[in-house]
Amino acid sequence: MTIEEYTKLTGTIVASNDTDRLEAIIRRCEARLSSLLGYSLSGQKEWTELGKMQFSGYVPFPSLPVDAETKRNLLPADPVTGVTYLFNYDELDKHIRISPFKSVHRAKIVLPVDEDRFITIYELDDVTPYLNDAGLVVAINRKSDWFKWTWYARISRVYRLSLMIAVEGEPMELSCDRSYDDLRYLLADMIAYYSDPNYSLLGNISSEKIDSHSYTRRSTGATPDLAAPQGQASAKKTIEKYAGPSAFRKMVR
Repeated sequence: MTIEEYTKLTGTIVASNDTDRLEAIIRRCEARLSSLLGYSLSGQKEWTELGKMQFSGYVPFPSLPVDAETKRNLLPADPVTGVTYLFNYDELDKHIRISPFKSVHRAKIVLPVDEDRFITIYELDDVTPYLNDAGLVVAINRKSDWFKWTWYARISRVYRLSLMIAVEGEPMELSCDRSYDDLRYLLADMIAYYSDPNYSLLGNISSEKIDSHSYTRRSTGATPDLAAPQGQASAKKTIEKYAGPSAFRKMVR
């Protein structure tokens, strides 16, 4: 979320000499919310497929770093049908976690060759998306026969760690899609809470006087985070709605 987006959502005017502090708080709140959701809210870098490895009977793994001749002999890349992001994976996980997509077109095992290009080593078949309660794809269900391929067993663990999952589809754009206003407002509320000058490890406690009326705002939880927006019952429902695989949902219950 940018300061401009925060201002539109809250109506808060940010002083020019306070922008650096607020930007740091925004990043902090995004990290807090991401840990509850189980995926990153930060923008991902787009990647481009350079081509595919040719194979007959088994998949040859290129020597690292990938040389120019190998790149010249690649099969053509697939036609682009969406945006492609790359993700690390754990082959033992039941769900391969990704940042949110509205839809996923394909997924592949790939090898990055430079800052924004990759070569496809293996195309995953029958990709089944994991949808959260908001209808967003936040993971790919791992099939029982994945990562048991003969070619995969032939390469060293060091080479395996070089591989990533490429996911192509339509990503969720939290900052500009009004379909996710409940999540956007939760993030904005968190930013407002943690940017309050009265915030401390004891929670937000302050006394203010407006016109002839005075009031005191006190912590509503045992800890500052329980008193914070993400600690409230309504926020927990929002987090559960948008959360990733079930392992992450335990964090908000």
